[in-house]
Amino acid sequence: AAGNSVKQSGTALLKLSLTTPATVRASAQGLGEADYEWMQVDVDDDVKFLYLQAAQVAGVCGSGGCDMCPLKQDAKEKTLAAGEHTITVKASTNDGLYHKGAYFTLFLSAKGSCASACQCTDD
Repeated sequence: AAGNSVKQSGTALLKLSLTTPATVRASAQGLGEADYEWMQVDVDDDVKFLYLQAAQVAGVCGSGGCDMCPLKQDAKEKTLAAGEHTITVKASTNDGLYHKGAYFTLFLSAKGSCASACQCTDD
């Protein structure tokens, strides 16, 4: 059977140029091995604005096995002033073991007048 026995990680950047203040809203969910897989969202200098890592659930899932634990982070909001902003998303399996079925889903949206005030750049 084919598989992947190496650590998997990645980073994504979103650069925003706001003409007026806007509120960013983020939440996340997924599955991961307890104490290993993680995802974080940084908004400008707010490191770990949103952070997600699985915890052991007795009788359901844990560390060192293929039973993935549920991950959930309720919505958090941050108001951004007009100007340049960067949202950074980082994720990792943290090792090359026990990540079959692990995943993250990030929900990111803007509230208020951002629909007309947000402009994504290709930088």
